[in-house]
Amino acid sequence: MSHVDDLIREFGRETDHGMRCWLLELIGETRSPEAFGLLKSQLWTADEVLSSWAARGLELLGTKEARRLLWQRRQNEAGGPVPGVGP
Repeated sequence: MSHVDDLIREFGRETDHGMRCWLLELIGETRSPEAFGLLKSQLWTADEVLSSWAARGLELLGTKEARRLLWQRRQNEAGGPVPGVGP
C-alpha cells in the first residue's frame, strides 16, 4: 500500500476540518493518479476550502481528465454549463 492510500484513508476518517484540509493538501502534493477520485469528489463539495485544495491537487496532477474537471468548475463558477450536462 502506498503512502497516498494511507493519506486518503485518513482523510476519510478525519473529522477535524483543519486536519482534513491539510490532508487534502498533502494528497494533492503527491501528484498521484490514485488521488484523482478523491480530488474529483472534493472539487464539487460545498466547502470552499476543501474545494480549493482539490482544485490545486488536480492542477498538480495535470492529466487531461483533471484539466477537464477544472475547466468545468470554471464554467460552473462563471454561470456556464453545469458539469455533466450539455450537448
